[in-house]
Amino acid sequence: MNDMKIFSIGKIMNNDETVCIKLDRKYSAGLKGLDGYSHIQVLWWADKCDNASDRNTLTEKKPYKKGPEEIGVFATHSPERPNPVAVSNVRIASVNVTDGVVGLEHEHILSGIIKCPLCGAGMTGTAYRRHNKKTDEYKDTFYYRCHHRKRADGKLCDFAPKLNQDKFNSEVEDVIRYMVREGRFRSGECEARERNFLCITYTREQPKS
Repeated sequence: MNDMKIFSIGKIMNNDETVCIKLDRKYSAGLKGLDGYSHIQVLWWADKCDNASDRNTLTEKKPYKKGPEEIGVFATHSPERPNPVAVSNVRIASVNVTDGVVGLEHEHILSGIIKCPLCGAGMTGTAYRRHNKKTDEYKDTFYYRCHHRKRADGKLCDFAPKLNQDKFNSEVEDVIRYMVREGRFRSGECEARERNFLCITYTREQPKS
């Protein structure tokens, strides 16, 4: 079998200001006409799994409670596989052919999953836009917040704190990475309940008496 050659054509940029795909300039012409579509499928390289251990992994232990004791990686979503190629379907926000940039819409990935500690309703994603008058530039900051629904006692929820999405998402990612490394997670003891989603409750510290 002949070896295949794959070349990186750009990078995914993800920071406080933007989420986008930045292509190398020589490939930018390939974006012509892309603005006529709503979504794009992105093939990307799971670089953190590009190591001898992960690339030699062919089976995973019991991935969920009612699953088989062992299953092949090609029957899972595991990034541990001979070739760590991943695919994502994303919504296009903008296309700049000249600069080779595809802007992607921000995804509030934990919207509705994080539960308000007072009313129990799902906290949803929201954005706050700041305008710099000196540079005439805009900067979006994303949060999760409770929309103050009525509680069981009929009173309006007054939970005011907003959770910065970048910080909160990062902390959740760290927890998930830790869980995946633990054998208990793969044996099903950390199984997500019912519809396979993780229910996260944000709690605030109680004042000391």
